[in-house]
Amino acid sequence: MKKSVAILFIAVALSGCATSARYEAGYITRKPKKREESAFVNWMKYTFFYQGQQLLNPERVFRKLIGRPKKAIDIDENGEVPDNSFYTNRDVAAMTPEEIRLGSCQGPGPVGKISITKLKETGISPGFFGRDEQGTMYLFKFDPPGYPELATGAEIVGNRILYALGYYVPEMYLITVEGTGDERFDGKRAMASKFLEGELLGFFRYNNHIHRRELRALKVAQGWINNTDCKDANTLVAWRDGVAYNYLIDFNCSLGSAGGGPKDPSAGWENIWDFEEFFTDVFTFDLDKEPYDKNARPFSPAVGLFDANYDPKRWEPNYPNTAFEEITDEDARWMAEKIAGFTDEKIRAAVEAARYSRKEDEDYIVDILIKRRDIILETYGLKE
Repeated sequence: MKKSVAILFIAVALSGCATSARYEAGYITRKPKKREESAFVNWMKYTFFYQGQQLLNPERVFRKLIGRPKKAIDIDENGEVPDNSFYTNRDVAAMTPEEIRLGSCQGPGPVGKISITKLKETGISPGFFGRDEQGTMYLFKFDPPGYPELATGAEIVGNRILYALGYYVPEMYLITVEGTGDERFDGKRAMASKFLEGELLGFFRYNNHIHRRELRALKVAQGWINNTDCKDANTLVAWRDGVAYNYLIDFNCSLGSAGGGPKDPSAGWENIWDFEEFFTDVFTFDLDKEPYDKNARPFSPAVGLFDANYDPKRWEPNYPNTAFEEITDEDARWMAEKIAGFTDEKIRAAVEAARYSRKEDEDYIVDILIKRRDIILETYGLKE
């Protein structure tokens, strides 16, 4: 009897759900419900509720014990991800440096004087919503006081790299704001993010898509650029022509920026709080010394704290991301192969898009991105 029960448990654990209504092949053509949720509620869900679900999920626990994680379910027979509502295949190796530099931008950006329509009320970056002389709407975000180019530069570089890797991102431009009549903004450098076309339906929830390869493997891409702010709120669903397009937005916590200033040395090494990891460490007596230098200092006000002390398998965002936590080596290698398409020249093109005023800052960021790219390739067996 005991043997039969054990066999049944193993069969259920390994099979799981063969399909799920949450996973549509290709593009999502069922209109999603509009999502609105406070940052606190979202943090509580990912930090405690979903972590508790993981601990109480027998299939996940058993797979973890035997080293057989659940494979991604949205891949073809070659392990590739077909174009879908989260991702479109772009061949980084075939892209020119100029295409990398432009990213998703299709035009010149904001034209003429800017009119403020509403001040930005959420997030840590100062900014406003505004309209240019042609009536086009943008979100304008600025650097924190004392750190010129830090957040705006990180935003642009992150945007260009994630676009090249296949993700949907908004058109983002760098401009000098003029004509608002507000001395807080006029004459200042800003990142202008063009409003997306279609009906905006709020964020998508990573936890509903934990077995998508493109979202699992996003952990490697975000780790490369050290974009530690990978929460639901930094996504946006645009519904147009009967299709849901799921965008990644808000990249000002990339590179050495924490949005409101330079990163802390621990950024990228640990969640601010991870319920599952805390209890795992307690019960396994995992009290290892931190793998980062607590005394590390920013390279410059524009760069912040960004270095090559990096382990792709250990990298963590600020808050737990349940899609990232399901990543397999196959998922990670899939992304690493795409990152391999970024030559040194193409990495520089992405950084040049941020228009840093000091050549030393540009060179430093390029150098660190190259080193972190090489670490990824070596980790996943792609380094020649």
